[in-house]
Amino acid sequence: MAETFYTLLTNIGMAKIANAQALGTTVNLTHIAVGDGNGAYYNPTASRTALAREVWRGQISSIDVDADNPNWIVIDGVIPTSDGGFMVREAGVFDGAGDLIAIGKYPETYKPVVAEGSAKDLYIRLIIEVSNATTVTLKIDPAVVLATKINLNDARAEAKSYTDAALTAAKSYTDVHENKDAPHSGHETPAGAQAKADAATGVVANALVAHEDEFARYKSNVNLEFTDLRMQLEEANVLDFINKTGVGFYDLFQTTEYVDTAKTTATVDTTNKVVKFGTPSPSPARATVTLSDNPGNGDTLTIGDITYIFKTVISAAYDVAIGPDLGTTVSNLTKAIMLSGTAGVNYGTGTLMNDKVVVV
Repeated sequence: MAETFYTLLTNIGMAKIANAQALGTTVNLTHIAVGDGNGAYYNPTASRTALAREVWRGQISSIDVDADNPNWIVIDGVIPTSDGGFMVREAGVFDGAGDLIAIGKYPETYKPVVAEGSAKDLYIRLIIEVSNATTVTLKIDPAVVLATKINLNDARAEAKSYTDAALTAAKSYTDVHENKDAPHSGHETPAGAQAKADAATGVVANALVAHEDEFARYKSNVNLEFTDLRMQLEEANVLDFINKTGVGFYDLFQTTEYVDTAKTTATVDTTNKVVKFGTPSPSPARATVTLSDNPGNGDTLTIGDITYIFKTVISAAYDVAIGPDLGTTVSNLTKAIMLSGTAGVNYGTGTLMNDKVVVV
């Protein structure tokens, strides 16, 4: 069976990006790492905080917003010729705090070293789609250089444009004096025009050599081995994650002042800077419960893992008071599910909120 390759944001990555969008701050992505999957393929999940077995890590060599899609953040990294001797089956992106922001299942690729009789640079490209690219810091180490085919084509076009303009200017000097045998008012001598043309041609030649040298340096760094891992993050999924975990709008590593500790499923350790998130279902199920008649005493209704018992006289947790009509009984059931109303009147004392259900 063919493997399926994909990339996804981790729970910490989703929380940090959502938090940055809410507070107007940024997430600083700094490193790319690869691993061998501990010897085999596996399917990464959002709960991971590290690669299965990391074999190499390096600084991001290029990070920018895609020219054609302002919501795509293009991240490049390169494993140099000097490093290798391992298989690549997984890849991850880390921020400045060392947290795993994204993880991907990578097509199996062997990275050799010179001692094995083969050498190459291995280029990794990750494309992250977010709702607002300004939440990611676009900053790299200037000592790390990476040239793509697009970079080379741009450099070639720039050099050609510059030299074409200079040659046109040089030609204009000779055109003015074409077929002129002697100096006269308003014109230079052919010798003077030729001297200017020769000087302009020398400038153009020097500029062309400089641009060709720059182009050659770019070209020497390119050994095309790009793999695109596209990661799509829908804003709705981020907001759904926040609502289910209760993490909310706060700075993860400084304070829990704005955390609703009564409702959150996340635990925060500010001393060690660790957050453990709950595991909400990605897409809640929807169902409709219809009661055609007022229930009788002792009738039951199970919602999620809680069974409610309709009683004319309530006496225990999860008892629901039967009203004089169906509407009153349904209202008492809703209050028991949402833990509203009055315990001991609408439902039995000791009833807890059914956190698996939202009544709409």
